[in-house]
Amino acid sequence: GVAAPNLIVTDNLVFVCSATQVYAVSLSTHKPVWSYPVKAAALALSPSGVLYITTSAGATPDSAGASLIAINLK
Repeated sequence: GVAAPNLIVTDNLVFVCSATQVYAVSLSTHKPVWSYPVKAAALALSPSGVLYITTSAGATPDSAGASLIAINLK
């Protein structure tokens, strides 16, 4: 089966995964305002504004195993 897209919606952005990127899309303009080059398995956003991205094995050229990426958005 196909997994459902992983989405996070905030007051002004929606975070969405493609096959090769994580994007932040403006809810007002519907245009991407930020991206991160990784194939994400899951997304989570902390109350303090840290975006957590989990990846599967081989999600980036230099990663053999799964990993966790933390990005401070504030």
